[in-house]
Amino acid sequence: MLDNLVLFLLLFCILYILFRPWLPFSIRAWFFPDKPEEAEPLQGLVPDILREHGYEPVQEKIKTQVHLAVDEEEYESRLYFDYIAKREDQYYLVIIARDRKPVKWSGVGLRDFFLASFLVVQPLAILYVIPELRVIKVVEIDLENRPKWEEKKASFPFKATFSFIAGMMVMWWIMK
Repeated sequence: MLDNLVLFLLLFCILYILFRPWLPFSIRAWFFPDKPEEAEPLQGLVPDILREHGYEPVQEKIKTQVHLAVDEEEYESRLYFDYIAKREDQYYLVIIARDRKPVKWSGVGLRDFFLASFLVVQPLAILYVIPELRVIKVVEIDLENRPKWEEKKASFPFKATFSFIAGMMVMWWIMK
């Protein structure tokens, strides 16, 4: 009886290790749930403007590392974002207007100014905040005729699983 229990526990552990990438939960998260820390709300002129317009500022001063390689030469750069805001479970990238970096309000100018940020963060829209006027301009970007690349997801290892279960059943039958 004890041998069967040990065999089934061992089988469970091996199956868990095999199927872990496809399981919708992890045992570690089940035993040790993350407790979100209560962050104090962001303060300042821009968060106040966002709140006036119905957005909740979530995060500020985000820095993203960018690693580039051309042939054998590697380069590094950074992208900076001012805020991330939220409204009705939708996230928005917030960019603050600056005198030293004005926006050219044309198709090409808007593309050059906002597209890289949009593609990195992929928000619902970009909120361009002009603090002096307490104005928010909502910049929405829609990419038409975008090439769709199918991402090949790792397939479930049916053959390995069947072989493993068949081997375990044979071993159980032999040990009986």
